[in-house]
Order: sequence, then structure tokens, then C-alpha cells
Amino acid sequence: MTASIRAWARWAHSSVFADGDAVPPPGAVPSHDASAWRLEPLLFGALARCGDARAEALRPAATAVTAPNLLRLAELAPTLRALTDAGVPYVVYKGAAVVHERPALAALRAVSDTDVLVERHRFADARRALLAAGFREYRDVEPVSIVWNNERLYIRPAGERPELHIDLHDGLHRRPVFDALARDLVRTARPVRGVSVPTTSLALLAIAAHRAKHGYTADARELLDFRLMLDELDERELRALPALAREYDVDGALYVAWLAVDEWFGGPDGSRAVLDELARGVGWRRRWLDSLAQMDSPVLDDKPWRRAPFLQLYAPLVVVTRRPLLPVGLAAVHVGLRLADVAVAGPHAVGHLPEVLHEPVEALRRAVKRTRRRPRPS
Repeated sequence: MTASIRAWARWAHSSVFADGDAVPPPGAVPSHDASAWRLEPLLFGALARCGDARAEALRPAATAVTAPNLLRLAELAPTLRALTDAGVPYVVYKGAAVVHERPALAALRAVSDTDVLVERHRFADARRALLAAGFREYRDVEPVSIVWNNERLYIRPAGERPELHIDLHDGLHRRPVFDALARDLVRTARPVRGVSVPTTSLALLAIAAHRAKHGYTADARELLDFRLMLDELDERELRALPALAREYDVDGALYVAWLAVDEWFGGPDGSRAVLDELARGVGWRRRWLDSLAQMDSPVLDDKPWRRAPFLQLYAPLVVVTRRPLLPVGLAAVHVGLRLADVAVAGPHAVGHLPEVLHEPVEALRRAVKRTRRRPRPS
């Protein structure tokens, strides 16, 4: 199944963005796989472009994506002016930034919410500004939202203006290895139609960091974003990516993400040489990193719970111990994620270990201590 959706995705990308082959693959559209990989709008756009009747099966999904994207395009600048007026530097990143900077993608790229990144010491100021602008703060999914995603959700209810969801971050996924990248995403942001968005090179590194949390092929939207951004770099910027990634300790993550992108969508002229340079740079980690690029397919026997590594780890703990181990499970997974960050980053990141492990190890110690106090269910 993965081979089929990859063939369709590569054709759709070529057809829409590269004026490639206008003849789509034969047979039925893999609608189920397209939905799982979040590629229905892209396939609809490509099929509609060449007048293929099979596009109609995907029209509802594409329409459901287009309307909120157009509303977001209209609302982002006036809404985020609240942060600017409060003197809080910010950057919109991930899907909302991709579509804002490239409005033609509004009908082709699904966006779940608006991710806004601020520096850690300005988080409280940003929170106050959003609340004053009519947003409400939601904590109903914590501790997962903070421990796993490092975000807090703010929603402006529909009224005189459309409903808008903002995920406010003060770091990249609560991972200290990425702190320097998070800081410079904010500090080097550039204005595009009234909204601060990342530079293209740092946006590519942010995709790599994000994929390190979710799995490198768990969602094809960011793989497509990555491929489109590669086209926007000039030769000098493209060749500078390996060194830039090493500077921010994300060369391993960039290599894996790029490898997945290359398998799905190919690459522009000259990109393969840069990918090969990245491969040489990761050295002894390459075999392990190559295996990561093959993990986390969302199409796994129609069992959505299998998409979440945390649930796969936590469920056996509950069955074996019969204890309410949610805090312990979260903390243990957090420790593992931090160690994996350092492993992906490579030997030059070992110096980060004390700061990387301090918070999750302390959380694990407290969680275990609390759990020991609880009586075992009879």
C-alpha cells in the first residue's frame, strides 16, 4: 500500500508543482491511504488539474481543507498583531506558516492549527496578550500537551470573527537539544504579509526536529513541505544545509527526514549530492538512522492506537502492573526521547546530557515516588 500512495504522491507533486506528467497512475485512487497520509487535497488538486473524473471522490476532503485555510490566511496578521503590540517576538511555523507564505497551497495542504513559537522568557507575556485578545486557555489534554508537545492551546471562539486555534510553544517539543534552533527561529523570523515566518533554511531544520518527535514518515504533509522548500533554496543555501544542521545539532534528524522526502518526492538538481554529504557526516550512526526513515507508517492494519509510540509503551505497563502509571509512563518515555535526541544529534551533543536529562529524570523520580505511595488495587 505504501508503494502505491508514494507513486501517487510523487505524480501529484510533479503534476502540480513541476509541470510534470499530466497522466495520473491507472486504477482506483488510494483514498484510504491518501486520508491516512493527509494527502487527499494534493491528489484532488492534481487530478482536477488534468480533468480526471476520479477527483470527485476527493472533493469533500479538499473543500474541508480549503475553507479554514482561507479564513486563517485572512485572520493571522490582525490576530497576531496582539503579540507585536505587546512587544513579544514570535514566529509562526509548521503548516500554518507554509500556507501563509505560499497561499496557493490553501487548497492543497491540510493544516490542523496555528503553531506559534516564542522565547521561553516571553511565554507569560504572550499568554497575557492572547487572553486579552479574546482567546481562552485550554488545559484539558495536559500533561500530554506540555510533556509531549510542549504547547498550550488557546482558542478564540467564533463570534464577530472566525474561530481560531493557536498552539503556543516556548521551545521545540520540550527538547533542550533543539533550544538554540528554537531561539534562532524566533530571532531570524521575517515578515510575510504581516506575519513572522521562519527563514527557509531554519524551517527545514524545524521540520527535521518535529519529525524526530512524531516519526519521520508518520505524516506526508511535512515531507511535501520539505520538498517544496528545497526548490526555493539557491545552490549556496542548499550546500550550506549540512553545516547549518551540525551547528544546531540536527544533522542526524535532517538526514533521516531528507531520506524520507527523497523516497517520496525525489529532489531538485544537486540535492542528492548534499544528501550524500549528510550521509557521510553522520558516520557510524548511518545504519541506525536509515532504519528510522522506514518507521511509523500511519497505515498499520487500521488500528489508530498503533500510530502512537507512547501508547504502545504505556499499555503493557498498565496490564503487567495494574497500577495507574500515567505519570511514570510519560516521564519514562520523556527520558527515552531525550536520550534519542542526543543519539540522533551525535557525539557533539553529548555535552548537553546534564541539561537534557535533568528535567525528565527528576519528573520520573517524583512520579515513581508518588506511585509507590498508592495502594495496589485489590
